[in-house]
Amino acid sequence: MNQQSLIGASAETTLVQGEDYIGDGLGIIDINTGTDEYVVDTCTFTNCLNGAIYFELSNGGKASVINTQFTGCQNNGSGGAIYANIQSGSILTIDGQCRFTECSAQRYGGGIYAQIEGENSRLIIGDGIIFDTCSSENNGGGLHADIRTGSQLIFEGNCQFKNCSSVSSSGGGIYAWCYDEGSQIRSLG
Repeated sequence: MNQQSLIGASAETTLVQGEDYIGDGLGIIDINTGTDEYVVDTCTFTNCLNGAIYFELSNGGKASVINTQFTGCQNNGSGGAIYANIQSGSILTIDGQCRFTECSAQRYGGGIYAQIEGENSRLIIGDGIIFDTCSSENNGGGLHADIRTGSQLIFEGNCQFKNCSSVSSSGGGIYAWCYDEGSQIRSLG
């Protein structure tokens, strides 16, 4: 078991692969230059409190979560498994059969909560992603996304929301709020 609370990634590419996290997640991942990338590949996150991963991406920073399982992760705020702040041309990609199972948030986004802001900033949800029995007290039981100022939420294939719920508000599976000119929600699959 690997337990960490804060990771400052300064190398061009940081790879976390094949790790199991129980109770504690990766903490805050801060990527703030266009040459930096952070990759989480084939990991499992189980019963992580306060979420499994918090991405703070800016100035073209990139991060990917690939073939990773999140089970029973919770947050008293938003983003039961993943909380992402994606700004100024940054990209977060969730791909390769990732699964979010029974993840929950007291506020928004039981599986994922994302604030996407700025031209060319993107959250990309790849083919085969599954949100299963995720819930939030407010909007977006599976996924909640705020898309602003020319940013994009992109679905690149089949994404499934199974038995997800929003207890007292909207969007049991997904809640996406798209504001400002040029902001988009796109489905490519």
